Parts: sequence; structure tokens; C-alpha cells
Amino acid sequence: MKSHARVVVIGGGVVGVSTLYHLAKLGWTDAVLLERSELTAGSTWHAAGLLPLFNMSYTVGQLHKYSVDLYKRLPAETGQDVSFHVTGNLRLATCRDRMDEYRKYCGTANTIGVPFEISFGGRTLFQYAEDVAKTLVLASRSAPDGPRVFNLGGSKVSLDEWVAAIEAAVPGAAGLITVAPTELPFPADIAHDRLTELGDVPVTPYRDAIAATAAIYRRLAADGRLDGAQHGVVAPAPTRP
Repeated sequence: MKSHARVVVIGGGVVGVSTLYHLAKLGWTDAVLLERSELTAGSTWHAAGLLPLFNMSYTVGQLHKYSVDLYKRLPAETGQDVSFHVTGNLRLATCRDRMDEYRKYCGTANTIGVPFEISFGGRTLFQYAEDVAKTLVLASRSAPDGPRVFNLGGSKVSLDEWVAAIEAAVPGAAGLITVAPTELPFPADIAHDRLTELGDVPVTPYRDAIAATAAIYRRLAADGRLDGAQHGVVAPAPTRP
């Protein structure tokens, strides 16, 4: 056994093995891995076989996508069958809050290059997060006489139009989002006239809301806080002082 090495990786779990693999890919030949038992015998073994692409984080989602692509090409690269099977998953939303979560993930998925299908079509109501926050602030500052119940307003739009607006704001997402033709049996709109009791409640047009959201990520990329190329947005060229 070697007594010296330029790099010593401690632990043969998925992180350790991946570290050694990528070092070797970069040309680091003087590297060894030490494992007290056998490869993947620790915590990695308990989570074996689970590699979801559904993740709200852009960074973790990008790691998941890279891992899926890596496992797909490993058999051809190594000559070893890694028994990687892409089965997909189906998630069902049983309430509006869960559906809003899935729509948010749709935005995450299309900006990291993961195909995403909305399994229903038709028209529905979309609320811009900033409008919702401002409405809640207005409600907290109001002084109603007794309890009040309000429905949040929004933009009534077909899912096809919504996807087209995303593709217009983020050209790199073109073709990644698909919509099923089946319409769900719920109202496309709800009465929200009573919101005027709170004051000037904002309702941002959905195209403006989508464009504003894309602009946020472009700004983060320009500030160096987001890798825009990985997320489908291009940072503006730096200006000279």
C-alpha cells in the first residue's frame, strides 16, 4: 500500500467516490481513497436508489441533473452496468397551496434544463408573489369591524399563454414546458371584489410578473450571485466605469 499520495480522500461513500472520480477525470493520478469497511457501506447505502429531479433549489437541482446525466453515461464510459433505471415520478396536488408549489418548481425546472409537464390545461388564476405579499401587508394594517374573508385576485390566463410568456422572458426555456389538454373541474376565476376594502390592492399582469421574475435572476447573475448560464439566463456584459 502507498504511504504517500498527493490527495487522500477519506470515506468511500457517494461523496468520497465522486470526489476521486472527478479528480481522476481532471488528470490527478496520485490520489487514493481510504474506506474502513467497503464502498458505500455507510449512510450512502441507506439512501441508495433515490435520485429525484424534483427540487426547489436551483443549485441542488443542477447537482441532481448533473448526477442523472452522469449515471446515464457511466456504463459506456466504464464498461460496467450501474443498473440505473429512469422511472420518473408522478406528484398529485391535493390542495391549491401544493399546486402553487408545483408551479414554482416548474420555473426551477425549465431554467436548469429539466423538461416539465403540467398535467392539465385550461384557464386558471395566477397570483404574483409580490402582489400577495403587499396584499397581506395591507390586510395587516387594516382595522375591520369584525372578521373578514377575502379572495386573492390575479391574472386569469390559459396555461398555454402562461408557458408562452415564460418562453418569451427566458428563451432558453423554449420547448421544455408542455401542457396536457385536459382541463381540471375548478373555476377559472373567483370573486375578489371585496379586496377593494383593503385599499389599492396590486394585480400585476402575468406577463409583467414573469418578466420581472426573470429580471431578478438576471440581476443576481450580474452581481455574481447566480450562475446565469446554468439557469438559462444570460448576465448583461459588465459596463466600464
